[in-house]
Amino acid sequence: KNNVRLRAGLCAAIFCHGLPINPSKEPYCEIHADFLGGAHAKRSTNKKGFFSFSGLSAAATSLSGVQLSLSEETIRKYLERILIPYCLCLCLKEPGNQPIDKKPNLCGDLKDALLETKQLEMNGYKSPLPDPCLPINLHTECSIANASAIIRRARLSRTVRFIVGGGIPLEHLVSFLQGPLMRSGMEGLPVWWCPWIHDVALMVHASTHGLLSIVHDRKDQIRMKKIHSAFSSSAVERHIRSLLVQGKGGMKPVLPGNFMNISSPDHLEAWVKSLAKQFPTAN
Repeated sequence: KNNVRLRAGLCAAIFCHGLPINPSKEPYCEIHADFLGGAHAKRSTNKKGFFSFSGLSAAATSLSGVQLSLSEETIRKYLERILIPYCLCLCLKEPGNQPIDKKPNLCGDLKDALLETKQLEMNGYKSPLPDPCLPINLHTECSIANASAIIRRARLSRTVRFIVGGGIPLEHLVSFLQGPLMRSGMEGLPVWWCPWIHDVALMVHASTHGLLSIVHDRKDQIRMKKIHSAFSSSAVERHIRSLLVQGKGGMKPVLPGNFMNISSPDHLEAWVKSLAKQFPTAN
């Protein structure tokens, strides 16, 4: 209660990673075996468990610079019984009369938000993050947007775990992702993105490492290769070559033949590597 940086770190961690699993309240505690193999998630089987409170504690420590000495049960009770209900209260009771900025802080802006929170008690600033130990009138409009995002991501993290835990059979999910509805909603995605491969791989990664963890994890390609991620640079490059340049499953390459005829191998390779760097943003 007396450590504002600790509270801010936990808030920022759940903002980035979603709510960890609570085995007593969720039907599935690990990834279903069907989601651990195939092109969508070529993963080692030693990481089947879902994102836990120990992972959230590590993230909160990294974000706030404060070592958490609380038990997982204490953190769970704080998040589920205090922070999440307070976020809902904050969304229902607007602290000011100014229009609410609907856009929450992004991952890159959390350091600024944490710094503001650190200075809050010293300088009387309003909090940019939801803080149950402060009255509602000491929160900014941005904190309301962040509270709303935290609630949505808590629900989303549970939904993702339900899906990859086996709540929806993989063949039904793949059939939907290959359907016309998903194919018509590809705006803003890289040209190499296949929903039945990469949407599933993204859910698997989010369920084990946290919702937005892929944004930062992709910067560590050694780790991405170690966990056999479908989003490692080498895996994406192989996918692009197979789909666009060489042809896949007996199908012709997506690239027109005249384009490949006038392109040198070095030119094609540089083009593949350039495409592989494209990735959806956290927005």
